[in-house]
Amino acid sequence: MLKLRRSQVAGSYEGTREDSRLILRADVGSDDSMGIISGDLYFADGAGEFEFHHSFQTTGLVLEEPDGGTQLLRGPVKVHRQDTHDIARIDLRIPEDGELVATYTFYRLTNFGRQTVVTLLFPLTKTSSFFRRVELEIDQVKGVPLPGAFDPSQHPDTPPDLPSRPLTLDGAYRQAGIELAVTLGGEDVAVEAAGEDALWTDEELHAAMVDNFAAHADVAQWRLYLLLATKYVEPGVLGIMFDSGDDFPRQGAAVFAEHPSIANAPELEREREYLFTIVHELGHAFNFLHSFQKGIFETHGMMPRPGSLSWMNYPDLFPFGYAYPDNWDGSGPFWTQFRYDFDRHEISHLRHNDALEVIMGGRSFGFAGHLEERAFEREAAAHDISFKLWLPQSVEFMEQVEGDVRVRNDSTAPVEIAPSLRPSGGALEILIRRPGDRFPKVYRHFADSCMPMARRVLAPGEAVYQELNLSFGRRHWYVDEPGTYEVQAIYNSPDGRRLRSEVRKMRVLRPDESSDKLAADFFGVETGTYLGVEGSRAQRLTGAADLLETVRERIPKSALAHQIERVNALRNTRVFKCVSAGKVYEADRKVAADGLIKALSANLAKRSVGVAESQSHLKVSRQLRAAARCYATSGEPKKVRDTLATSKAFLQAVKAPNAALASLAEFSKSLRV
Repeated sequence: MLKLRRSQVAGSYEGTREDSRLILRADVGSDDSMGIISGDLYFADGAGEFEFHHSFQTTGLVLEEPDGGTQLLRGPVKVHRQDTHDIARIDLRIPEDGELVATYTFYRLTNFGRQTVVTLLFPLTKTSSFFRRVELEIDQVKGVPLPGAFDPSQHPDTPPDLPSRPLTLDGAYRQAGIELAVTLGGEDVAVEAAGEDALWTDEELHAAMVDNFAAHADVAQWRLYLLLATKYVEPGVLGIMFDSGDDFPRQGAAVFAEHPSIANAPELEREREYLFTIVHELGHAFNFLHSFQKGIFETHGMMPRPGSLSWMNYPDLFPFGYAYPDNWDGSGPFWTQFRYDFDRHEISHLRHNDALEVIMGGRSFGFAGHLEERAFEREAAAHDISFKLWLPQSVEFMEQVEGDVRVRNDSTAPVEIAPSLRPSGGALEILIRRPGDRFPKVYRHFADSCMPMARRVLAPGEAVYQELNLSFGRRHWYVDEPGTYEVQAIYNSPDGRRLRSEVRKMRVLRPDESSDKLAADFFGVETGTYLGVEGSRAQRLTGAADLLETVRERIPKSALAHQIERVNALRNTRVFKCVSAGKVYEADRKVAADGLIKALSANLAKRSVGVAESQSHLKVSRQLRAAARCYATSGEPKKVRDTLATSKAFLQAVKAPNAALASLAEFSKSLRV
């Protein structure tokens, strides 16, 4: 392509007709241009507003220079809309002076050749030198700092030719062509709690966004919320995009400044790690997968890029991803080559991809990930590791499907395993085939967490377990109708092996008349979110809590009613940090613990919850510990001892591993009763 004479072409433009509006991004004419023109087309809705119709981008550009000095950029267009199959082209007329003009033409192929369907002409006004603008609202827990500007060139492990410059959060996105307009949410969040209460839960993070995000709305919009907090309830998590479960995802993220890799690092490394983590988490909100996980969504033809020098990589996994050699740490090689930028594919996504796949509140994380279909894989094990999935053989209609997976070292030597088995962590995949479907869908958890690689080693005979709740995931109910379901779990080992469980069958029983009448209201996103976070006091989920109470009253003997009792009791055992009010709320801890023990009593008496068959001890043991902790806080030493004794008897009855009993003993000591 010839060099454009007009150096200020690159940027965003807008043109409006009576019946339509065009937002156009011309990525040409500057040193870092990608040679792409993209845009968003809107049509008038009849009420004076313009409604989004589709996005498009060119697949090639030709520069022509007609008489008079005016230049013409022309390119065939890919239309990002499934029901639009017409052929399209964009022509951008660039005079030496004056406004640019875009002509957007659609054609249809017929037996007699090409036929013009419509030609839309838009005189353009330049609106920005950036390609997109996003408003970012930041809230801070008291004592948690904002990321400051720092000069990467001052680090010893930095590319030697990296220019000296102060780098900031908004600057990291500006150099990718995105204007990040940052506003602070007012006073610091005045949460001053100790011990367990300093940990942030999914319930609190979700409530922080919906209650305190000034610009929050149930629409797709270029607005984003970030909470800078202390620590997450699960150790090891550096950051999390917690807004993935509702109809308008990717609007909220959090970073935990008291994580050891940030808080305990030397000053220069601390500044770098803090900014890197924040830019990384916000990248997920723009719909970026990790560099080494790009290939998860195979329908988009994307390949993993573990060697990418990007904000979206894990430095310690560079350049192998999860196929790293034993004792590998790629941080050194990564930082000495990293130029504090996204890779070229990611920059193209930010600037030019379908607006619905980029905008907060648009499509689900990982594009249409909750609809992805894959075939089951042949069961495969390993001589040194066994991998098992357990699910109940049958559940009642609307009952939440609780299962687990187990990874066990069956060898005589230590074995390294993945640091986390959470379904959002990358090591565990779940495939679910619903009744009548040809292929299973990939289960997506509604929160996406990030944690640095940690060496996790299993001793000979040792096992680890992971709880599963498979009924509801990212914006989607996976189990919501009667019939036979088939489920398979896949474990991606750090050494690159894929261990596949057997395909388990599970029967969802037909509803009775009462359950059937409740189903239409029950299977909503807010209900799934409430159950997924094990109860919430977020104002936004009050309707879900009320609905579930109605369900419990109408079908009181159902398995779901018992699950609702457990969830509500668990909710009350937790301290709730409300960002919007800057306060800490807690129920009567003794009453909460009594309610939880009562909700668990039937299951404990029967040694059920599927525990006897699966030998999983996680869920019941975790809930009994919550009750014991509440009794300790409320000064009830006898009830603490009784609950701990119940926990021990339960673990012994279900033949839980010795490690579980040892962990219970350590927990008992921590309560000091």
